[in-house]
Amino acid sequence: SRIGSAWDCWRGSTGGLGRRKGPRDRRKRQARATPDLTPLWKRSGDAGAAGTTSTMPPKASAEHWHQHCHQHWHRQYWRSIMSHGTVRDGKSTDEEAIFDAHCHLQDMRIFKQAGRLIEEAGAVGVEKLAVNGCCEEDWSRVATLHSQHPNQVVPSFGLHPWFLRTRSPSWLDALRSALSRHPESGLGEAGLDKSRSVLDHSPMSIQMEIFTEQLRLARTLGRPVSVHCVKAWGPMQKCLKEEGPFPEGVVLHSFNGPAEVVRDLVSVNAFFSISLSILRIKLAKARAALEAIPLERLLLETDSPDAHYRCEPDSQWEGLIGGSIRSVEPEEDDSASVGCETLVCCCSDSDPQSALEPPRQGIRRALNHPANVSAVLKVVAELTGRGEDAIAAATFSNACKVFKLSEK
Repeated sequence: SRIGSAWDCWRGSTGGLGRRKGPRDRRKRQARATPDLTPLWKRSGDAGAAGTTSTMPPKASAEHWHQHCHQHWHRQYWRSIMSHGTVRDGKSTDEEAIFDAHCHLQDMRIFKQAGRLIEEAGAVGVEKLAVNGCCEEDWSRVATLHSQHPNQVVPSFGLHPWFLRTRSPSWLDALRSALSRHPESGLGEAGLDKSRSVLDHSPMSIQMEIFTEQLRLARTLGRPVSVHCVKAWGPMQKCLKEEGPFPEGVVLHSFNGPAEVVRDLVSVNAFFSISLSILRIKLAKARAALEAIPLERLLLETDSPDAHYRCEPDSQWEGLIGGSIRSVEPEEDDSASVGCETLVCCCSDSDPQSALEPPRQGIRRALNHPANVSAVLKVVAELTGRGEDAIAAATFSNACKVFKLSEK
């Protein structure tokens, strides 16, 4: 019957009662580039008269059909708005702006290319990038990038757990000075790492002491903190709960921890930033973590030049992001970079010993491009069943809130 067909159509357009929209629904929505606002009852006649139109609504209550058609038109109206872009700075754009909430463009492997990388990322909608320092030696390069690209680069200064042994006796005063000279900056990257090669030179007690000092400095100066955590969720939760809450926010960068951590740390005003490293853990764990993160606390990042992801030919992600992943060639003299100058995949659970050694002669690792945050957006949309535009808009707004920026 017409009523039955309309009911099926209504269920299909809303995803069904009690069922959350999934990736298939998202792909269907994206395929509707030009929404049809014709009322459903006018689109086709009886099953035996395909292609004909009816001038009268089906035999149902007028109130029911008025409500149905209004809901249908309302959904299609907003689809048309989302599919035809938004207006930003007086210009219409087909895509929402994206905020890369954590990267390392000051890394010597790509520092000379940073201007070009920022421009290429901007071409795919990346309007802002939070560049995080890792040691005293690279803070000046973070400041340089901010001065050269003040509208794109958001600076942060911090002492990374991998490089604690490079710190000077006056590191805390130097950090306070860098943050004071740049009132728009955040503190980061700081954190805890229980990888064996890190513990060999920086025991957890030392890491927790230095991390705590940075948390207190951030609270004193009113700055957000970008946090690194590898295999140390217990000590991390302990530090954040004892020193928190943090009114300016704490960003758990490249988050791939358990869902229980999300629920536990929301109380200290934590935000959770997702990179392509989420694809390195089990799919069920990734989905559970993303489902636990409230949309208003979600961020996107690349961790560039680290966290590069290469899709295998038979990977389930090949069709979605395989063709859009970009790589960066390291600088010619990257083999001379050692210690603080070399930072390789600090977000992963792998042993970071290679980060403390120069690359072997003749071997050049593929590096991550900041434009790949658009691939992160696609992955998060696929895993959560939310629309890409909605996620981009929410994460951009969230990052602007954390870093105290205007969304315009």
